[in-house]
Amino acid sequence: MNHVPMQVQLGNGWACQIEVHCKQNGSCNGRAEVSCNGTRRCVLMALNIEGSDDVLENLMQRVRLYMAHAACPEDDGD
Repeated sequence: MNHVPMQVQLGNGWACQIEVHCKQNGSCNGRAEVSCNGTRRCVLMALNIEGSDDVLENLMQRVRLYMAHAACPEDDGD
């Protein structure tokens, strides 16, 4: 089971694209690409987690932690 990539707008210039891929055995892998004003800043992975909802929760917690400690420079208008 695969989920269509999901784009999440997080405010203040932050956005995240999340993909989840589940295997037949029930374990899932996920990938979150975090961007700031259109520039990719971080890619997070979650591997072999039971259930797609748990993968999404794991990734979103880590995205929030990353955002709390990273600066998002203002868009320079390019």
